[in-house]
Amino acid sequence: MAGDIFSKGGREVMQEGTLTNRNDAYNLLSQLGAPERLLRHAQLVGEAADSLIGAYRELGVEFNAAVIELGAAIHDAGKLYTPKSCLDRGLGTSGRGRR
Repeated sequence: MAGDIFSKGGREVMQEGTLTNRNDAYNLLSQLGAPERLLRHAQLVGEAADSLIGAYRELGVEFNAAVIELGAAIHDAGKLYTPKSCLDRGLGTSGRGRR
């Protein structure tokens, strides 16, 4: 299957196939130039997703764990294309966002 081509900062990043697990998503974020802080955040959200997955399983809820894992891993991918000034912590929150 042909891969998708993503463009970041004037360079193209090739990702073969599709994202099938969170490690694929982390690798793609890294290839796209995600800063270490964003990668670590994605991993921490992934740990929270693991708790959610476990709770759903205990409750007998029918769900797709891969969708939860991938959603958690890439939920902030848009930040790679957002101007830094829009991402500054605490912007317009009178300091509440700095905790």
